[in-house]
Amino acid sequence: RHTIEITEADDEYSFLNLRFGWLKPAPAEGIEAIAYDEKTLMLTPFNMQLRPGSPVRVEWMNDPPNAGFWLPGEKVTWKMDLKKGGRYTVKVQYATPDKDTTMKILVNNQMLVAKGLESTGSWQAFKTFELGEMDVPATNNEIVVIWDAAHKGSTGNFRGISLDRKEAANP
Repeated sequence: RHTIEITEADDEYSFLNLRFGWLKPAPAEGIEAIAYDEKTLMLTPFNMQLRPGSPVRVEWMNDPPNAGFWLPGEKVTWKMDLKKGGRYTVKVQYATPDKDTTMKILVNNQMLVAKGLESTGSWQAFKTFELGEMDVPATNNEIVVIWDAAHKGSTGNFRGISLDRKEAANP
């Protein structure tokens, strides 16, 4: 048995794209829901949480959809309860015509990554860029991404961040 969680959109132009919907197993009596695959964590427009009134919007007409209208300093949040945690390589997929943007990642209010992003040439020219590595603890985590720029306009379009857990070296 599965449930599909649908939340109300903030604008009149949104619609539901089930192709990328996340199915979350509903817990049966006495059985817990299936946990995240902690080897690769995906922070995407589909599982992000926005503050009320946020200008960030999912652009569903793109394939795959991306989060756009991201203004400098705007925070986007993901919550993940990890059983194991570990050290992760962090990669972002983004597009921006600007040369002066910086992506920051905080885990549980601690800044773990802050790196400048280079221009991809346009709003629709997406690039995957490695931001570095960070440790994510085994706990109920709040992961916040802030995309900053020196100007007041939109920073760029965001498809997602992948966190790939590094395997411990064998002695």
